[in-house]
Amino acid sequence: MTPASPDQVHSGPRALLCRPVLPAVQVSDELDALEEALDACAALREGGGERAFERAPAVSGWSAAQHLYHVALATDLAFRNVRALVRGSGPMIVQEGEPNALAVRVLTEGSYPRGASQAPRTVQPGNDVDPEFLSEEMRRNREGLAELRALAEAIPRAADGVPHKDLGTLSAAHWLRFARLHLEHHLAIARDVAAALAP
Repeated sequence: MTPASPDQVHSGPRALLCRPVLPAVQVSDELDALEEALDACAALREGGGERAFERAPAVSGWSAAQHLYHVALATDLAFRNVRALVRGSGPMIVQEGEPNALAVRVLTEGSYPRGASQAPRTVQPGNDVDPEFLSEEMRRNREGLAELRALAEAIPRAADGVPHKDLGTLSAAHWLRFARLHLEHHLAIARDVAAALAP
């Protein structure tokens, strides 16, 4: 059996023999994909003008800007969880628990189903999005990604996990993968909203 490379992870929180089998995570690939998605979010925001703040109810109850703001907040939270797990210190870290069936589906299929869950209040965008706040959160995502690139080799080796409200307990590498999938999920919806509003 060929061992996993340092850039891969098959385990998360301290393993139990009966825990669900999750796909390997290529950390460098996830970081590159996150950068591409952040670039796409910035392009959508910059090209959307005032329409980015308008809603298309047939597509979503949120405007494109609301999706971008929500996902910027959620991405920042996911990045903080990854950093905490690499440090081995943080109030949310647990040594027990495992990903659930939805996590296995999402992380294996590589997509986050629409309507699968409701955003926690802490990362909901509110009815109106302040453009300056949105720009600031998107800037923080860029800074957070740069920090994770510096930790890339340590991410697969991080022990323990942090619980996700819908997916169960995730390792540092799987939090990284979730961040990318969640970002792409909301980017796709934001694009659909923008397309529905296009003249």
